[in-house]
Amino acid sequence: MFGFLSPQKHIPEYRRSYARVCQYQRQLFGITSLPFVSFEAAFLYQLAADFELIPTLPVEAPECCRLRRISRTDSRNDETVGSFAAAFGVMLAGIKLQDDVADSGRWFNRLAWWKYRRQVNEANQLLATFDPQLTQRVTSVIAEHTAVEYSGCSSIEEYSTPTGRGFAAVFASFAACVQRNGSLPESQAIIDAFSEIGVRVGRAIIAWDCAVDFDKDRIRGEFNPLQSQADVRRSLGYSLLQLSQVGWLLPEGSTSGSLISSVSDRVRTYIHSPPRQHPVRRWERWGLIRERGFSYARCDGCEVCCAVGECCECAGGAGEAAVCCAGAGDGGACCCVECCGEFACCGANSGSVSDAKKRAGVDSGKADTPGPYVQYHGKQGITAGDLNPAGYVTFDGEKIPGRTASGAYLPSRTDVRVVRTDPFGVTVVVLDVDATPN
Repeated sequence: MFGFLSPQKHIPEYRRSYARVCQYQRQLFGITSLPFVSFEAAFLYQLAADFELIPTLPVEAPECCRLRRISRTDSRNDETVGSFAAAFGVMLAGIKLQDDVADSGRWFNRLAWWKYRRQVNEANQLLATFDPQLTQRVTSVIAEHTAVEYSGCSSIEEYSTPTGRGFAAVFASFAACVQRNGSLPESQAIIDAFSEIGVRVGRAIIAWDCAVDFDKDRIRGEFNPLQSQADVRRSLGYSLLQLSQVGWLLPEGSTSGSLISSVSDRVRTYIHSPPRQHPVRRWERWGLIRERGFSYARCDGCEVCCAVGECCECAGGAGEAAVCCAGAGDGGACCCVECCGEFACCGANSGSVSDAKKRAGVDSGKADTPGPYVQYHGKQGITAGDLNPAGYVTFDGEKIPGRTASGAYLPSRTDVRVVRTDPFGVTVVVLDVDATPN
């Protein structure tokens, strides 16, 4: 399910928001809906607290609902926020279930949609009571996404645009509804901030999903705008940039900011890791499953290595008459860098996940580590594309998220200097500007 915004580390405040949404979802849509409690819904609830639309949950609030009743609160907005977030999570579940039916149409996908369609319809009806136009806008976005998919687009920026618009509509409607129902003074600035956060979150989710599902989609013949491992890494970089822009929109020191920082760490680790092999490929090689529409050939010359060492990964996946990529290579090697991916069986070319974490600036052995970009403070770089006001900055060939200190536009290939770093990237000024770090 939509679990992109799940933190890598324990964040008590976020767990309390998650448990709160879980309680509302059970109350509104029944206990059978709980497998679809969404981290994105919890993020929406947490945003309301971080932007002071509702009070922060007390420390004694549960971090796991454990089927408890919802505790009474003096905040009249809490019910609105919790109900809207829970309905949003169930709506996302409905979109996912219907998408699975459309993609594969297998019996268990159809059964799942039949089982949960009532709760999904109830969630849509509840959202309509908050904003009568919202479900219509979401339906329009889904149709736009389908049209983009059928057009065969190959740009992750284009492919993620409809989802970004959908999340923007939901987040903006949420902010407006909470202010209106809580008798708060309506702030267009907050509504605009929620809308922009929604755009970035939606794009980041799609870019991440396309990257991590690349192998699986090739196996099953499902649409994916990415065409190569180079596209996969570019899509991950695009997801990371969107997360950075979300982080820069959040209140400094907020729980939401800690969450986005944690998710960014996971994306960075994935970027610097070797290509990962989908488990389906192993199951296919061992003869445990067979995908429809494919003919299979044995991996000639290195069956034992394939089964035991997980070494021989065919470049074509489960494609027609797949063959081992290097069965008769120099020295009898049974694999190549592209094939082995995470298994480090190709010597110096493959690397390890722990090395990748070090390169990404992630050290799970320390409780308090400096930000992943602190080493760039004061360094000179070049803008890799326009900064308007955010984009990429290149340092010795490595692209990282960056933004301008003034919020102004900077064209591509501009020489810049880093004046500040944070968990989301670097802040830069034009090189000939005499600026001091903030």
